[in-house]
Amino acid sequence: MIQKNKLIEKALKEYPAARNSDRKLMLAVWHLQNPNYMSDFKYFFQNVAITPETIRRRRQKLQQDGKYKADEVVDDYRYEKFKQARADQNVLWEHEV
Repeated sequence: MIQKNKLIEKALKEYPAARNSDRKLMLAVWHLQNPNYMSDFKYFFQNVAITPETIRRRRQKLQQDGKYKADEVVDDYRYEKFKQARADQNVLWEHEV
């Protein structure tokens, strides 16, 4: 797990654009894992690649800790999506009662 965390942090450090885009971050991490990952992507993705969800969660944790912050516009957008998801969840709970 430590190696995964270090690779994700290295990608955020070396590729600032990845701080704003989980897709770019995934590609950067996978490139750091194996620069030739596209030569047999199916095998790489199924057997070697750090999962997209692990990458996203680690990025989120690092940014919550104040490291490798996204641009303010992106940060605000993510926060609004979070608030909307919370509101949607509350609506679902109200209907279940």
